[in-house]
Amino acid sequence: MNVVEPIFAQCRNKPSELALCAPGTEFNLVSYARLQRGVDNICRRIITAGIAPRSRAGVVIEDPIFHVMIVIALTRLGIITVSAGSRPREWPFKLDVTIADRQFESLASKSIVLADAGWIEGEDRPLANKYLYRAAPDDLCRIFIAPGNDRQMAIAMTHGMVATRLDRQKLFFGPRAPFCDRSCLDLPLARPIGFQVMLGTLWRGGALVMSGDQHRTLAGLAVYKVTNIVAAPQNLLKFADAMQDHPGCGSALAAVFSVRGMSQELCDWVRARLCSNLTVGYVAPDGTMVASMPAQFGSADPGATGYVLPDVILQVVDDNDHALPVGQNGNLRIRSEYGVQEYFEDAEATRHAFRNGWFYPGDRGRLTADNMLILSDGEAAEPATDVERIEQILSKHTNVVQCGVLAVANEFNAEEFCALVVPRSYFDVEALRSYCGARLPAGLVPARFVAVSDLPRGADGGMDRAKLPELFKSQLN
Repeated sequence: MNVVEPIFAQCRNKPSELALCAPGTEFNLVSYARLQRGVDNICRRIITAGIAPRSRAGVVIEDPIFHVMIVIALTRLGIITVSAGSRPREWPFKLDVTIADRQFESLASKSIVLADAGWIEGEDRPLANKYLYRAAPDDLCRIFIAPGNDRQMAIAMTHGMVATRLDRQKLFFGPRAPFCDRSCLDLPLARPIGFQVMLGTLWRGGALVMSGDQHRTLAGLAVYKVTNIVAAPQNLLKFADAMQDHPGCGSALAAVFSVRGMSQELCDWVRARLCSNLTVGYVAPDGTMVASMPAQFGSADPGATGYVLPDVILQVVDDNDHALPVGQNGNLRIRSEYGVQEYFEDAEATRHAFRNGWFYPGDRGRLTADNMLILSDGEAAEPATDVERIEQILSKHTNVVQCGVLAVANEFNAEEFCALVVPRSYFDVEALRSYCGARLPAGLVPARFVAVSDLPRGADGGMDRAKLPELFKSQLN
C-alpha cells in the first residue's frame, strides 16, 4: 500500500473538515476537499514535467502547507522524496530532480523544477487511476538527513517501514495520543518523526497545525481547538514562554510531547505554563522510536528520556562492545526490526555505525533496573570539541532557550569563544559568564555573549553551525 492513500479516504469521507493549517502563511487553511484537489493538480504538473515513478526528488518549499501537498503528490506517484529547509546545503546523494520555490545553484540534481502556488489550481476532477502508484512494502518512499552530524548522512525508509512506524506511534506518544485529532507540529518534515506525525494525523482524518511563529500559532491553538503539540525541547520552551502573552490559548491542550529528554526544572516550566500532560522520549538518529514516558516519572533522574519501548533492544556497552551492568554509563546500541540497516549510499558511515546487527547512534547513557534510559548529562554523545562542551554547559542555564558557540579572532588575532544565546526572558551577560565560569575552565568561558532571536537551522532541524559566523557579524553591526 502506498503510505499516502489513507489520506484520500479521509478526503472522501470528510471533505469540509480542516486538514492543514499554518497561521500567517499564504495558504493558511486547507480543507480535505481542497487538499485532494490541490494534490491532484500538483500530480498533473509533476507528470507533465516528466518526473517518473521511482525517481528521487528533493523538495525545497518554504510554505509548510504547499510543502506537504507536494510531498504527498510525489509520494502518490511513486517518487522518492527528501525535504530540506529554506537554505539547503548540497544533497549528500544523487537526486534526479529538485522541486523548489526558487533557484539553488548548489543543489546536486539533474534539474530544478520551479513550483508556485498556481500548481494547486486547475481541473476539478480526480487524478486518473492509471497514474496512482501501487507501492510494494519494500519500495523506497522517503529519505531523511540524519540529525546532528557535521558530515551529512541520510537514511532511507520504505513504504512498509513508514506504515509500521505509524502504527507504533501510539506506544511512543502515550495513551492520550490516539484521542488528539488536532495536532500542532513544530518539527521539520525533514526529520522522520515530523514526517510521521504529519502522515499519522492525516491518516486519522485529523487537523495538522504547522508552527512557524510561536505567537501566531499560539493565537490559533484555541481557535482551531488544538489538543496536542509535538516539538523539540527548545521549541516547547518557546511555546511556554509565549503562552504568557496569550493566556487561555492552550485551554484545549490534552497532551504535549518532547522528542528529547529535558531537565526536571524545564519539564516543570513547560507543565506549569503549557500543559500538565508532558511526555518525553528518545528518537535515535536513524529515526527509531526507542523510549518514552510521562515527564514526571523521571523527576529523580536528570537526563531521563523514557522507558525502552516493546520490541526495541537497547544495550549499554563499553568501547570494546562488552555489555555493561545496570546503572553504568557507556555507549548505546540499538536493535529493532523497525530500524534501518545502513546509512543511505554511504558505505563508510555504515561500517562505523551499523555493526553485527546493531545500530550505534553515538549517544551515551545508562539503563536503570526497570529499563529506563538516562542519557549522559541529559544530552547526546559526550562533547568531542571545546565548542560542544561549552554549548552543553550553557544550554542548561534556566534562562537559555538555545545557544551556539563559535571561535572568532579578537583584535590581537587570537581566537576566543563567543556565545550566541536565545534568552528565555531577560539577557544577563554577567550571570551567564558567572555560570560558565563555575563549570568550565577559564580558557573555555566565552569572551562574549550575544543575544539573538533564533539560531539558523539546517535541513534536519538542527543548528546550522556554518551560518553562525554570519549571524555573529550581523549582530555586531
